[in-house]
Amino acid sequence: MTRPQPTASILEPNGFRWDSLAEVVVDAQGRTVIACEARSNSAFVVACLDAEFKPVWVRRGLPYDDSDARLTAHPDGRILLWQANRHSATVLDAMGEDAGKIGERERAGAKLAALDLADADELIVTARGNYLLCTCNRLVRFNAEGVAAPTWAQTGLWRAFFPETPTPIYEHRSESERSPREVDAYGVTYWRKRPLVMDSDDVRGLVVGTSLYLLSRDGDDSAVGKFAPDGSLLWSVGVPSPECKRPAVDAEGNVYVLTSPGRRDEVWKIPSGGGKAVRHLRDWRDGGPVDDPERITVTPEGAIALWDSYSRLVLVDRDGTVRRSPEAQKDLNEKQAKRQRKIELDEEVD
Repeated sequence: MTRPQPTASILEPNGFRWDSLAEVVVDAQGRTVIACEARSNSAFVVACLDAEFKPVWVRRGLPYDDSDARLTAHPDGRILLWQANRHSATVLDAMGEDAGKIGERERAGAKLAALDLADADELIVTARGNYLLCTCNRLVRFNAEGVAAPTWAQTGLWRAFFPETPTPIYEHRSESERSPREVDAYGVTYWRKRPLVMDSDDVRGLVVGTSLYLLSRDGDDSAVGKFAPDGSLLWSVGVPSPECKRPAVDAEGNVYVLTSPGRRDEVWKIPSGGGKAVRHLRDWRDGGPVDDPERITVTPEGAIALWDSYSRLVLVDRDGTVRRSPEAQKDLNEKQAKRQRKIELDEEVD
């Protein structure tokens, strides 16, 4: 464990730096926790950052791979660090200290605990401390002791969100009209001759308050669903992107999804009550602040944080003010200069 003295923000030249980015989450206290490869020695680290993106603690020496490591925030302030090819998750407390494991083999009798993360696609912890494990075309609920609840799969969540039943869950709301659309007798929109149902092998989600949000991909599009604590579907909205990364949710319940339509990155916003998704932030080529990010989070103050490898961080405040880390600003300047040179060369050819 390394507990650094207060240092500069990531937005300043001498702040915390990283190379490869694995995962970013916001914990129960509103702090940002990042799993990455450290700039100094290429070691895997987990770092907790305060509201100004200054390190609170940095944990080194954990036996994980930065390319596959995942983070899940527990509502009690703990952080779960896990990988899909391992049976258990490492638990870190609010100060980054070891707090045991979940899903490990029981010492008595050496039996494998019911909560096994070996084939997990996503791990979510509800407000009540239950675990939601998406694996092998199933979304299974476990209680805090790791015991499965077999009847939970019969709730509206299973029926509404997964393709084992033929019930589509939402109307397609993409702006694109290039592909054929059909509406059946039940008013369900079909896209490319089939209903848009969820691919449970590619699901990402999080819990905010008592609400569960899941994002899943279907072909060239994705959908976000909001669910009540009992698993019933409250609303679902489509977004025009095949990317499937964890969405972000602000204090008002608005959902932000990082998309990549037409090889241009954008942020789409879904109102707190559902409804149509709208383009919220545009790609830098279109005059927006979005510059090829890998992850998206929202700060407690409502700023949208766009994260990328090599210490690139872009913050968009509620009033539209854009702040960038030095590396993000340098990268943008180089891209803009390269694009301008190409425009000038094309004009010379013409």
